[in-house]
Amino acid sequence: MRNKWLYVFYFLLFITFTTYAQKDGNLNDTLPALAKEYIQSGHYEKADSLIHRLSERNDKKPSATLNITIQILKADLERAKGNHDRALQILKNIPLNRVEDDAIKAEYFYIKSKLAEDNNDAKRYVKKGIRLKKNIPLKGLTDLSGFYNSLGVYYRGLYKIDSAKYYYNKAIETAINIEGKPRIHEDIALFYQNLALPFAMQQDYEIAKKHMFKSVNILNQINKDKTDDLARNYLNLGRLYVFTGNLDSTSYYYDKVKKIRKKSAEKKPANLAIVYNNLGELQTAKFNMAKARIYFKKAQKLYKEADAKHDQKLQQIYLNLGFTYRNQEEYQKAIDYFKQALHSSNIITVGKAYRNMADCYFELEKPDSSDYYFKQAIAQFQSKKKRGRYDLGLTYIYYGNFLIDQGDDQALTYLKKGRNTLTKIFGDFHRDVSRSNTYIAKYYFQKKNYDKALSHAQKAIISSVNDFEEQNARVNPAVDKLSNKSHLITAISLKGQIFFQRGKEKQNPDDLETSFATFKTAIELINRVRLDYTYESSKLSITKRSQEEFSWILKVLKKLYHQTNNRKYLNEIFRYMEKSKAAVLLSSITESKAKITANLPDSLIEKEKWLRTRINGFKNLVYQERQKKTTNRNKKKIDEWESIIFRHQQQYDSLTEYIKKNYNQYYNLRMEPSILELDQVVN
Repeated sequence: MRNKWLYVFYFLLFITFTTYAQKDGNLNDTLPALAKEYIQSGHYEKADSLIHRLSERNDKKPSATLNITIQILKADLERAKGNHDRALQILKNIPLNRVEDDAIKAEYFYIKSKLAEDNNDAKRYVKKGIRLKKNIPLKGLTDLSGFYNSLGVYYRGLYKIDSAKYYYNKAIETAINIEGKPRIHEDIALFYQNLALPFAMQQDYEIAKKHMFKSVNILNQINKDKTDDLARNYLNLGRLYVFTGNLDSTSYYYDKVKKIRKKSAEKKPANLAIVYNNLGELQTAKFNMAKARIYFKKAQKLYKEADAKHDQKLQQIYLNLGFTYRNQEEYQKAIDYFKQALHSSNIITVGKAYRNMADCYFELEKPDSSDYYFKQAIAQFQSKKKRGRYDLGLTYIYYGNFLIDQGDDQALTYLKKGRNTLTKIFGDFHRDVSRSNTYIAKYYFQKKNYDKALSHAQKAIISSVNDFEEQNARVNPAVDKLSNKSHLITAISLKGQIFFQRGKEKQNPDDLETSFATFKTAIELINRVRLDYTYESSKLSITKRSQEEFSWILKVLKKLYHQTNNRKYLNEIFRYMEKSKAAVLLSSITESKAKITANLPDSLIEKEKWLRTRINGFKNLVYQERQKKTTNRNKKKIDEWESIIFRHQQQYDSLTEYIKKNYNQYYNLRMEPSILELDQVVN
């Protein structure tokens, strides 16, 4: 079960985008607008001082309108400090039925939406505010564009991605066309940043980056100091590059954030904690769990030093620390951290902790405990069905997969529920939909219903490979169209296993030949993953998987040889045995050891790494662009990127030839260990 979790971890790398209210309130008295601005920028003492001044003014010359404005500002200040119960109590005491000013009523609903625990309730409140604001878009503390922006945030939280895009765009249009804001404005920058996230959720990373860069460019053109906003954008750009596999670019942007936030670390330790948390996530993506834990513990220390409103983020650190131990198969240590995350008041965090505990207990061969915690996770997510829809869908398919291993026929029910939930969110073309079809194929495989198993295995591949719609399970996609993802290797491998089992039982060489071809595809994909990985720890992680596939392909070839007595299969057996040994050799010899042995200069090894990283990064860009529908695909970009790949590949090939000629020992150790054919051995 372990391989599935790393993607879930990656998906969760995006923390919630900060949504700021607008700052251009058009009140006759500017003090409330200034107080609002201080609240938004985190200057709570200044905001409190201004609210106190407003209260003194109201005591001298009472005004019902000003009094309610003061109460709303007090509630907003308590919300910003993390005192949600106190903020709700303040709002509850406001006599809304006596409020005649629609701008104040709208602001009341706006703040109430931010205090709502459920995104559905938040959406309902902000829509009430929008109905009141439409006729007075420039009056009040928060402009109409801010309401639309918040509505986009709530729809995104409900995984209604197209609606989220619509309202973020609506915020941009309203700010420019109705409120008259210039295109170079901090609010426009915020809206473009937020617009990037739903595209990222749909795996349309290039459009996401385009919007994020637009936000960065706007902030860079604003004269006043916007370093905090820039840091937030750089942080999210780093996350986007994690998804496209360009971890060097991620490191670059995270370093920029760290430099900015270290300057204000004493006043805002939580901001620096976010950076360390993301650096920990980056090291997790590199499979460097020990270094990841160093960063997570730095973040943990800073969150503990910060105020109580960051407790929820502290619980996320416990989850992340648990991930690192689980990925190293230290399941009991992982469970200890997941248990700490159970203290969270956030139901989604608690549900994730339960789900991860269930996985660990499965690996520890404690199925009763695993079953119990899966059910606890499902109960948590069901209690927040709208907000926890994605996690509920994931938990259904993971629980279904667990039930397959227990021989429980309820597995299929949970798998289908999970697949339907995920399809409603993302459509048919998505890695989690692919994963659910893989598990359904596994269920039918266990039941020896090979036709249905093959049908769903093929659907799993179709769900992950663009421009591949071949329903005939005997057809495999070309390797250069495949993404370097473990869930796809799993689907292809499972298909190979199904053909092998059917071919063995029915004595059908055609099925065995298809199984052989399918496992060859899996091995080619694994080799491509190994070559594309820049980091040694990542390469080591793929070795175990490659040995599993070599073991399967040798089983298939052995059965083909016994059924046909054809010597060519004996040759293939020997060849793949040698390839298997070579793969182990490659994993056991690190670049540093090979470099020392061959006396290779640092400049050459760095150039080789740089070229591999660039090639891998642009391959990912091409892959992501090709995932789009033909009508939305940018052919010009694909051609440009493929041209860059071609140039870099030529440089890489030239460098390889140079190393082969001048540093042959390194070449043989790292790049192309020789494989003898059977006839060569006999001769």
